[in-house]
Amino acid sequence: MQVFIVNPSSGRESTAGVYSETMNPMAPRGVAVIAAVARDMGHETFVEDQYATHRGADYIADVVVEKEIDVLGLSVLSPNVPMVETIVRLVKKRSPRTHIVLGNTHASFFAKELLEANPIDSIVVGEGEHTFTNLLKRIESGDSLAGVQGLSYREDELVHLGKPAPQIEDLDALPRPGWELFDLDHYIAPPRLIFHDCLLALEASRGCPWKCAYCAQYLWTPKVRKRAMDSVVEEIEWAARAFGVSSFGFEDAVFPWSESDGLEFADLMIRRGLHEKIRWFSTTRSDLVTEKLLRAMKKSGCHYVLYGFESASGHHLKDAGKNIDPRQAFETMKMTRKAGLLAYGVFMIGFPNETVNEARQTIQYAIDLDPDVASFARVTPYPGTPMYEKYKDFLPEDTPPWQWNNQYRPQKGETLWELPGLDAAQLMSLLREAMLRFYLRPRIIFRSFRIGVFSPGDMIRGAVMLLKEILAKVNAKQN
Repeated sequence: MQVFIVNPSSGRESTAGVYSETMNPMAPRGVAVIAAVARDMGHETFVEDQYATHRGADYIADVVVEKEIDVLGLSVLSPNVPMVETIVRLVKKRSPRTHIVLGNTHASFFAKELLEANPIDSIVVGEGEHTFTNLLKRIESGDSLAGVQGLSYREDELVHLGKPAPQIEDLDALPRPGWELFDLDHYIAPPRLIFHDCLLALEASRGCPWKCAYCAQYLWTPKVRKRAMDSVVEEIEWAARAFGVSSFGFEDAVFPWSESDGLEFADLMIRRGLHEKIRWFSTTRSDLVTEKLLRAMKKSGCHYVLYGFESASGHHLKDAGKNIDPRQAFETMKMTRKAGLLAYGVFMIGFPNETVNEARQTIQYAIDLDPDVASFARVTPYPGTPMYEKYKDFLPEDTPPWQWNNQYRPQKGETLWELPGLDAAQLMSLLREAMLRFYLRPRIIFRSFRIGVFSPGDMIRGAVMLLKEILAKVNAKQN
């Protein structure tokens, strides 16, 4: 069969405003693995990452018609729903026989609504590789889709809702990403990720045992499953050799999960000589690292660690299920610097019932911790999360899905979904204040230039974008 896998884009201007200019696309590993599933089954497989190519829905429909695509797969996150629906309607109008299947988190949580509102044929609910394999087999044979685990579908104008398939236990048995199907020149790391060349995503595990109220990951994949460390290192070696890539980032909830896992990974990287050729980073919690682990990570080629520090308020962290003492972060930063690693700190503003004073305490917390890079995000109750379920009655009527995005900036005439506490105007003002207070310090400016986070040109562009946003706010108030 002819299979076309698409990573649809969201409206960059509507989700990020003037800052869309800084949004370099990230290599979509999940899409690449799904494409590899189809490829390895012997189907002629095509891919399109609209975030990278900026080609529209008409282009997708043209490819479907010209290539006589049998199966079109679309990855659906909340912000890209408008593009997904546009593609679906165009494709069904021009190629009614093409089977359209959706996947990823938004499609899983809203399978019923999407199937009822759009001419979609099926939706993969939960992890996709095994369900997608079985779907392709049924489509190729012409058999009914009934009984395919993890699949919701439309048949004879009736919608049939399936439950998620069992989580995949043997992650090492999955195919490697089909990176050869992509133009990897698109995936240059954005400035905030420090590396300035092609950056590919790695996966050493799936799942998360913590139940943070603002995150759907533990609902999506509640059981933690880990790959063998030698399999992960072999994938790095393969990607470096096959594609000339030297920069990698782990997309896991946490990597490594333990000191022993981290030491094993570091030892394998060093023994294979990859520590001299490869740069990598990962995300972890401030209460999981040790000095011994951080030193080994540095020696094995790790350049920086991303920490979810989130908030200065232990109260808000506890209410959100984060269950971490914000004071721990100071010791973590001390160990990180001692190991010679850079730190990327993630902070959040807008927890339910948070005050302006508490938000400013978080901004000061970020300044006091002084990571090399910091990002400040609006707390967003993503669909499926406990926070979403608790506060969904706060949604204005017909809230569009793309507002479920921590970068979203409301357009003229739109009402932003607000949690109790800070209103939308206060949130946007505090986020701007956080960026200004953190980055407009002589020490951080000098350090950013020294370690290569930003060039002078990047700083000028950032200042211009910030000024544009401030002027737009002033003009909006005057009008």
